[in-house]
Amino acid sequence: MRSSSKAGLFLIELIIIIAFFAVASSYNMRLFVQAHVISAASESLNMAVNASQSAAECFRAVGGDKERMLSLLPGSMSNGDRESDDQIIVKYNSEWQPYTDGDPLFYEGDIGLLVLIEHDGPMAIGKIYVVDYKGTVLFELEVQHYNGTEAAA
Repeated sequence: MRSSSKAGLFLIELIIIIAFFAVASSYNMRLFVQAHVISAASESLNMAVNASQSAAECFRAVGGDKERMLSLLPGSMSNGDRESDDQIIVKYNSEWQPYTDGDPLFYEGDIGLLVLIEHDGPMAIGKIYVVDYKGTVLFELEVQHYNGTEAAA
């Protein structure tokens, strides 16, 4: 009788230990998932900042000229056929590789870089937005360039 009591006590201790580790591991899994989500968001923000800075440097290098910017930004396309439409779009996939297919539609996982160009006398003003496929702005940047002469209308 005595040995069965010890065996029963051992089984109860074993069940309690297994239950404790199950609860602890489920909590740790939740933490690992949260860390992964935060890491992915941080990586996306970092890439958005890099893409914006690259577009800003192109903007400054060409003085806000849309046609020259289109040739500098890989995968870029103009939104509209009119000269007054000073918008440039660069579409990236989820790995931040630019698309070159010219498809203006955004699908799940796509990221877009939008450059809006305004000319105010000798000043060229570029507003750069990086948005995800849901339309959420990941990063925005405004850049200005003084051309020194009156810009062509």
